[in-house]
Amino acid sequence: MKTSHFFLCLFAVTLVVLGYFEYRQQKVLNEQKPIPIITSLANSLLPIPKEKIKPEPITIMAVGDIMLGRSVNTKLQKQADFTFPFQKINSFFKNTDVVLANLESPFGENCPVTDTGMVFCADKNSVQGLKLLGVTHANLANNHINNQAKNGIELTNNILLQNKISSVGLSTGSGIIVSQIKNTKIAFLGLNDVPPYPKEINNLSKELLLKQLELATKSADIVIVSFHWGNEYQQKSKRQQELARLAVDNGADLIIGHHPHWAQEIEKYKDVPIFYSLGNFVFDQMWSKETRQGLVVKVVFENDKVSTYSALPIFINKDYQPETKTTP
Repeated sequence: MKTSHFFLCLFAVTLVVLGYFEYRQQKVLNEQKPIPIITSLANSLLPIPKEKIKPEPITIMAVGDIMLGRSVNTKLQKQADFTFPFQKINSFFKNTDVVLANLESPFGENCPVTDTGMVFCADKNSVQGLKLLGVTHANLANNHINNQAKNGIELTNNILLQNKISSVGLSTGSGIIVSQIKNTKIAFLGLNDVPPYPKEINNLSKELLLKQLELATKSADIVIVSFHWGNEYQQKSKRQQELARLAVDNGADLIIGHHPHWAQEIEKYKDVPIFYSLGNFVFDQMWSKETRQGLVVKVVFENDKVSTYSALPIFINKDYQPETKTTP
């Protein structure tokens, strides 16, 4: 009987001891923290995906030739108001991200007040009109930009920069301009195909065009090419079409043309709009209906592609002001 009591007591003590050790082991396990290296390894194997920022819509407007010398300058001096040429149309450029223009006349010192001649000189104060219009980018790759020699090109570029307007088409550096618009990078190329060919600007060749397009497509989300090309007072040429399509084939998203002083055809090639010539915008060529007509282009980009585009006809009135109508 004593023996059985002994074994019962021993069994009870054993249960208590085992229970205590089980309790201690569980408590230790509960108090242990995860090993940091395991968490880090898990995160590296299963990275948390980052949400891609969706590009905001970009609205771009473009106009044709702006010449602020000769008879236009005479008018500005008489008016004593350098915003005068743009006062009947600037309201159409509100809420626009980019305004691109071809500046056909360089700024100069002591510009002569004259209504004749083919050497253009614009008063430095006439940049006020470009600002009123909201110009953000001015193409300088054209056949009149050296009318005031190298100093005139430098002066023009400096005045534009002081007024937060980017010069497009100068041959310095890579020859292209990349601007951050909202959360989108836009490359602007300006190329001249009309003599004389001043070395300070990009003069058009297929080799240069392809080189700049290669750089632009690597550097930007949208590529805009501004061509100064074609034949005056005519519709588009075969060369214009070949160059435009070459540009699109190599990454251009929008083609803007000028120089003929006529509004030329609009073409869509591989979903890219090609505006062969926007005609005149501010000019003193009053002798024909065609030279007084032009186009204002509006292009909207969504997700880095053209979503909509339109062309608004304008007519230059007797005071050299573009208006949104097709007859004087």
